[in-house]
Amino acid sequence: AAPHVEGIAACLTDDDADVRKAACEALATIGDPADHHAEALAGTLTDNCSQVRRAAVEALGQLGTEVATQHAEMIADCLEDAEIGVRCAALGTLAQLGENASKHAE
Repeated sequence: AAPHVEGIAACLTDDDADVRKAACEALATIGDPADHHAEALAGTLTDNCSQVRRAAVEALGQLGTEVATQHAEMIADCLEDAEIGVRCAALGTLAQLGENASKHAE
């Protein structure tokens, strides 16, 4: 999958929400080779589709503590999302970060 990371990351801006969601999930599964696409992934935290936002939050958490910590403020903003699934995913990701997310717990 690593050789296809660029193509998968490009799908984060696809017109189809299902494609964007699948791209988030695929990047999370790929892991380390996808780290350099964390900014693009974080950009989908404000997607108009809640399923994409939830997948993005979960993906950032799965990419590891360092990546998620860099985006902790944006993840914390998802605690105010209109959709409970997004809020729960954000809470779970921030919980994984422990003290690294404590300044965003207010």
